[in-house]
Amino acid sequence: MKLLTTRICMYSDVGVHGSLFGGTILAWLGEAGTAFACEHCGSPRMVTKRISEVVFERSVKPGAIIQIYGKLVSVGTTSLSVHIEAHSRDPEADREELVCKLETVFVHVDGQGEPCALRWTAHKHGARARRVALVAPGPVSTFRAARIHPAPDSSATAS
Repeated sequence: MKLLTTRICMYSDVGVHGSLFGGTILAWLGEAGTAFACEHCGSPRMVTKRISEVVFERSVKPGAIIQIYGKLVSVGTTSLSVHIEAHSRDPEADREELVCKLETVFVHVDGQGEPCALRWTAHKHGARARRVALVAPGPVSTFRAARIHPAPDSSATAS
């Protein structure tokens, strides 16, 4: 997964129980996911269609470093799906723990806010450029996805 952004949990981000407010981290995940989707389709006109179930695995205290990661899961005619995770990073212990994860579907829209076809045919995974075949055009309301499978890790060495 690609590191999308890093945040620090401030006292202003904390709820009544002394931990990071759930709405704040959801806003961070939404912003990072939207920017990631826009980067991949080459347009700032991406809107959120669906957010999957969110399970908060652990609380986050003020001062914690939050790293948000994302990866492209699938591509449709007008939309794409992104997996997003937030991790709490403890640099002193060199440890990272999952805070929450979700999957979001973003739709490309035109100037009037209506769904329209994605305009791109390639995206990058790390240093590797990879072709993505968009499925045959269909009705705009139909989400027809082509699954994206990660390329093998080229840095692994054979023994």
